[in-house]
This record gives sequence, structure tokens and C-alpha cells, in this order.
Amino acid sequence: MIESMAQLHMTGAELARDLHAVLERVRQGAEVVVEEGHRRVALIKPVEGPRRPIDECIAIARARGFDDGLDEDFAIHRNGSNPRLQRRDSRGEAPSA
Repeated sequence: MIESMAQLHMTGAELARDLHAVLERVRQGAEVVVEEGHRRVALIKPVEGPRRPIDECIAIARARGFDDGLDEDFAIHRNGSNPRLQRRDSRGEAPSA
């Protein structure tokens, strides 16, 4: 493994050997370049963009008029128990159990 500023270079075998530690480095801001020989085959880097708590996301959705299904029991809807939020087939019907 070769390490520079915020970028790590490693083989696929090195990545597989300690994926948990590599992902922790990515969480801390490092980029990981996976190489086969002298060829780069993958780049693993931190996700960019805002990260908001779910209650803030719900408030933003409501403020923008997207509040269908965002009632007080929203958390139970995430497991598919709300028929309005279940996946529908091409005819608009919920799949049978």
C-alpha cells in the first residue's frame, strides 16, 4: 500500500484483507485508488453533499409541499406498512403478499 496526502493506493487483495479499516479511512476523508499492476481500476472516496437528520429532511419536504405520507407515524412507513408508500406494479396495484 502506498500512502500520500489524502490518497491511498492499494491492490484489490489489500482492500479485501481489511475492508473495514479502509472504509474507516474513507470516512475520515481519504480517497482509495485500487490498482492492478500499474492500472487504476477503482476509486473509493467519501460521499459528497449535505447530510441532514431525517427530521430536517421531513421539514424540508413539507415546506416544499411533498408531505403525502409524512405523518406522525412516518417511521413505520419505512418498513412498507403504509399502502400509499408501497411499490406498485404497472397497473398501479400493490404486490400480493
